[in-house]
Amino acid sequence: MFMRQHRPSFSWIAAVAALSTAGLGACVLSTEGRFMEGNAGAGGPGMEEELAGTGGHAGSGDGTGGQGGSGGNGAGATCNELGWSQRVARTRAARQPAGLVTDAAGNIILASAFRGTLTTPEGSFEAGAEGDVLIAKFDTEGAPLWAKPLGAANPSDNGREAAHSIALDGEDIVVTGLADVNIDFGGGTSVLDGGRDNGFVLKLNAAGEHLWSKGYNDVTGRAIAARGGAVAMAGVMKAAFTPGDGVSTLPFGGGEDAVVLLFDSVGQARWGRSFGDSSNQRGFAVAIDSTGAVIAGGEMQGTTAFSQDTTLSAINRAGFLVKLTSTGETAWAELHDGPNDQGLRAVAVDRNDDIIVAGEFRDSVDIDGMRLQASGGWDIYLAKLSSGGELLWAKRLGESNDQYVHAVALDEMGNIYLSGRFRGQLTLNDTFTLNAGSRDSPFVAVFGANGEALRGWCHPSNDRDQAVTAIAVDRCDKVVIAGTFDGHLDLGQGALPEGTGDELFLAKLRSIEPSLSP
Repeated sequence: MFMRQHRPSFSWIAAVAALSTAGLGACVLSTEGRFMEGNAGAGGPGMEEELAGTGGHAGSGDGTGGQGGSGGNGAGATCNELGWSQRVARTRAARQPAGLVTDAAGNIILASAFRGTLTTPEGSFEAGAEGDVLIAKFDTEGAPLWAKPLGAANPSDNGREAAHSIALDGEDIVVTGLADVNIDFGGGTSVLDGGRDNGFVLKLNAAGEHLWSKGYNDVTGRAIAARGGAVAMAGVMKAAFTPGDGVSTLPFGGGEDAVVLLFDSVGQARWGRSFGDSSNQRGFAVAIDSTGAVIAGGEMQGTTAFSQDTTLSAINRAGFLVKLTSTGETAWAELHDGPNDQGLRAVAVDRNDDIIVAGEFRDSVDIDGMRLQASGGWDIYLAKLSSGGELLWAKRLGESNDQYVHAVALDEMGNIYLSGRFRGQLTLNDTFTLNAGSRDSPFVAVFGANGEALRGWCHPSNDRDQAVTAIAVDRCDKVVIAGTFDGHLDLGQGALPEGTGDELFLAKLRSIEPSLSP
């Protein structure tokens, strides 16, 4: 059931104004005691859901990209000064992937999964035993406009259904995810074989009405992006398959292979690419630049040929990034590798077609010749590359505990919004540190286009794990987050209902001007 909490005082800076409120004071620290202000796959190892690592990618600042990006041209958007938060539903698992976008009017569209009973403006719905797809639209104040619960066409089927990523194509909505069994998305029942790890790509109009959908056996969508009518999906495949009429069958190397598909505005497959050998390769993130090129990333083991001239070999588990032209040829590919495990979780493209990537690593990671050294456990890396793949800058976030990134988004100025979960401390620069509770705590960190830390927020969790798994920034520079919680969660508007298990929350954070950075 959608349950909202409103308080006008909630904002990015409320934690400093009232340090006793909602326990936020423990999060916001600097050597000067000041809060720093300024103007998109997902979670890493140890997830409860298999491959629950969609990267929360974001599109360009003009709203034409994928999950986590700004939406539309801002016409008709109403800016308010309120923050709010709400429990949306019980979800499938801890750190369940979610996707967020905002449209031109500031409305919010959320894609994820739910379990149990969901009460929406259209009525009450009961999910299957392993969860159903949830796509829902909210106004700027968090009031639900419509919701689409999508589950098995046959109620006796108990497969897993979940949305992993969402993007806007103009006013239309595109979603990808997991569907083990047949689903009627609105255009007739998909034909899936009932095996594990089947997937879908779905397009709806702004009112939530079905436009087209595709279902694939042994292919799971992990990330989606849209631009200029083109729709790109990145994910995981477990068998050779043919994406559509006129497209060659994609070869399968064994284990799990990374896959990238491109569709036109009416759902016809333009091309597909698969990457892998007998080891595992997984696509977690995707974006489209102004030329129509597709940038995809994820993690890989073994040796993978990205073209006749480009073969990459991972030491253990490495992050990969590949740029494909608008016709599907490999422009370039690179590895983010080191002596231990790494993984790329999120990718975004800014208005200059520069590429922002975020991921996790242990020990150390090499990004285009720059080596970042971890402090211990899992650390986060954030980097910016040119459209040709040359490194512009890179930085490490973390300390001796574990830190994970789930999503990235960009605003109109090219500022970078990073979200995830962490334990211990998350040092953003020499004077600014976020402090977690004793369990996994959700965070948002904001960086300028040149990588300088601007501001940060977290909610210290002391009883159970919590995470921000999706993020978006609207045209009023308001930050919208979604994530999972279990137990107590109070973001400043009062505690949310705890429910009976892993819960899905949605919140809007209020940004403050002018900058208060030191």
